[in-house]
Amino acid sequence: MKMMNNFYVSFKYFLVEIKWYTTVSMLAKNFILILFKNLLSIYQFWIKKILLDRIALDLVVLIMINLTILNENWSCFDFNSKTRSFLNVKIDKISCEFCS
Repeated sequence: MKMMNNFYVSFKYFLVEIKWYTTVSMLAKNFILILFKNLLSIYQFWIKKILLDRIALDLVVLIMINLTILNENWSCFDFNSKTRSFLNVKIDKISCEFCS
């Protein structure tokens, strides 16, 4: 009977320990989720802004490349040299892709 009682007590402590670990892990998981949601809501504006700016830049570059290829004339565009070199690199990459 004493052996059965010891088994019951140890099993009870085992269940309490499992419950404690489960509670701690659930709290940790909830804390991480709450932290992630808060960070996401804080930086959501900036993430959207960066992504939209990047998409808009790519669209502008593609439009300018198409206009340049159609016109074959840089004189109708009033770009600074940095933008021209950037677009030239993009055009060179596209023409290399078409050639190969």
